[in-house]
Amino acid sequence: MIRWATIESKTENAVQIRVLKRPNCSQCTDFCQKPLFDFFSQQQGLIWFHKTPSLYHITNPELIFSDARQVGQKVGVEWSDDSLLKSAFWVYMLPLMIILMMMFLGHWLLQKWTLSQDMGALIGMVVGLGFAFVLGRISERFGALPKVTFL
Repeated sequence: MIRWATIESKTENAVQIRVLKRPNCSQCTDFCQKPLFDFFSQQQGLIWFHKTPSLYHITNPELIFSDARQVGQKVGVEWSDDSLLKSAFWVYMLPLMIILMMMFLGHWLLQKWTLSQDMGALIGMVVGLGFAFVLGRISERFGALPKVTFL
C-alpha cells in the first residue's frame, strides 16, 4: 500500500511524517488508516521513523534521512502488504495459538496425572507466554518485520 505523507519534523536520527488523506476521502470523517497507525503505535496520522528501527525495516534509509529531504516536503511511503500481514501474524496470532496449545497441553497432562486441571492450564499458559515471547524476539532477527520503502 502506498500512502503520501508530509515530513513534519526531522532530526539526524529520526523523521516524523504525517500521512495525508487520499483526495477521494477529503470529505470523509472516518479514519480508515487507524489499524495501520495502531500497528505502529501512533496517533493523529503521525509516525516517527528512526534510523535504527525495532518495529519495522526501512528498505532505503539513505533516501529519507538524506539532507535532500526537508521539513514540509511530500514523500511517498510504501508499506509492503505481505510483510505487514506476516508480521501481524507473528505478533498477534502465533503467540495466541502457542498460549492456547500450552494451556490445553497443561490441562491434559495434569488430568492424566490426576492433579488439578485448572492449575495445569495456568502453568501451560505461563510457559506458553514465555515461549511466545522468546519466539517473538527470535522472529525480529529473521526479518519478520514490516518493510517500509520511501519513494
